[in-house]
Amino acid sequence: MWAMSYIAVAVVAPLLESDPYAVILFIAYGTALFAGTILTQVSFTTPNIIGKVILVVLACLSVASGVASWTGIQRWNVPFMSVEIFQVSMAFADLIGAVFMFALVFEDF
Repeated sequence: MWAMSYIAVAVVAPLLESDPYAVILFIAYGTALFAGTILTQVSFTTPNIIGKVILVVLACLSVASGVASWTGIQRWNVPFMSVEIFQVSMAFADLIGAVFMFALVFEDF
């Protein structure tokens, strides 16, 4: 779901992120998350490991993005009165997404 929201933001509201290159990053992140989830579910060993590596990297990026959004390093270009509330909610969404990715990777251990 989180990958689909990144793709939707990139297509529908590309100016949500203040950086113009974020649209490309959103699409790449969403595609990698979708591919990592699919590859994790494959029963073969090599694609399963590749999918888990993709998800671990994306989960670490989500944690970094959550911390950057929480602390205000990453600013969102939203038309709300209180941008800080949106910053905190995006940080929680990133961190919750990272928890689910880590759970998907480490469920077999």
